[in-house]
Amino acid sequence: MMFKYVDNKPVHVIPIDLQTCRYATPALDIVYFMYGSSKEEVRTEKYDDLLNIYLDKLNKNLEIFGSEKRLNITELKKAIDECGILGVQVTIAFLPFFLVNADKTEIIEMRKMSVEEFKNMGSSNNMDGYFSNDKYLKIIEIRFEEFEKKGWYLKN
Repeated sequence: MMFKYVDNKPVHVIPIDLQTCRYATPALDIVYFMYGSSKEEVRTEKYDDLLNIYLDKLNKNLEIFGSEKRLNITELKKAIDECGILGVQVTIAFLPFFLVNADKTEIIEMRKMSVEEFKNMGSSNNMDGYFSNDKYLKIIEIRFEEFEKKGWYLKN
């Protein structure tokens, strides 16, 4: 996170995500954020608003940096649809870990695991709390219907 200070007091913060730095379509970051971090009701009710805000900021920054390229909403939505399978992957592979109830689930510390323990992780009961979480099960049902309507299972 980057903080802006005035008189030694933080007045603004901007999150910076560098975990998967790459030159690629901004749609990848949008899909990862939408399906890894946003609440269902925010994503479903404010999706277009969020895309328009993102697009406005992106195009203003492209102008500031001297690029002639601009992206319109149709191009952005097409790019999102083309990499939508990432939304499926985030939902299946990461969301259970983002939603885990730490009070009710044994937290797995993978850095302390042996290779053999890692290989057997899915067959042991220590993963139950991640994938049987009521919140996750409710969300995954909604999302799978959404992914099916968008045809994201059939892409790639």
